[in-house]
Amino acid sequence: GEMAQPFRATDDHGVFAGEARIALDLSEVDRRHGLATDPDPREPLVVDLPMPISGDRADFEESLIDDFSRHPWAKLPVTLTLTVEDAVGQSGTSTPEQMRLPGRRFFQPVARAVIEQRRDLLWAKANAPRVAMVLRAISYRPDELFDNETSYLRLRVTLRRLEAEMEDGLSDAAQDEITQALWELAVLLEEGSLADARDRLERAQERLAEAMRNGASDEEIQQLMNELREAMDEYMRMLAENAD
Repeated sequence: GEMAQPFRATDDHGVFAGEARIALDLSEVDRRHGLATDPDPREPLVVDLPMPISGDRADFEESLIDDFSRHPWAKLPVTLTLTVEDAVGQSGTSTPEQMRLPGRRFFQPVARAVIEQRRDLLWAKANAPRVAMVLRAISYRPDELFDNETSYLRLRVTLRRLEAEMEDGLSDAAQDEITQALWELAVLLEEGSLADARDRLERAQERLAEAMRNGASDEEIQQLMNELREAMDEYMRMLAENAD
């Protein structure tokens, strides 16, 4: 989810400072589902551009590196505009560049659903009833969707908090707290699957090593090697999905 945007700046007097301005490109947003609602007003995202620590600032190349995965516009169309100012107060601005704001990708199905509802709740507070309805539907048959009770309970606690806050109108503070809880839940669901696969691989390695030390039969060794191969295949598959 990390953004790495290279840029070049030149100025006869030397570049003194600069900033990047990221604004939602609403005309390019796919206005379906939770994004069909008009978005709540939100100021453009402004961050400082990195400057060379030493050397000539008359002509240099740098990269803006930051992680905007938790921002409400993550993975949505935005425009990126760079502005720099020189030592005598003159400024120059780049042509706005259309792009999608990089964000973390989720592959586990329930994690993807949770992170989408988080996005919709950040998009507009008016989406709160719809988000609550979807989260309640997700948690209807937990045994079919959740690998462990902890994830399910965290979803239910967050859902109850959302429904309680909706009665008096969702405040900014409550919106921030609930969307933070949804982010943490999605990460738990996503990384929990990979961690489970890694644990299974480690257990298979330990069982095979112990069997070989204890002089197990060829048949038992072969069975444990098959288990290890399956655990390795599952772990490599999940690594590939998370790196995609």
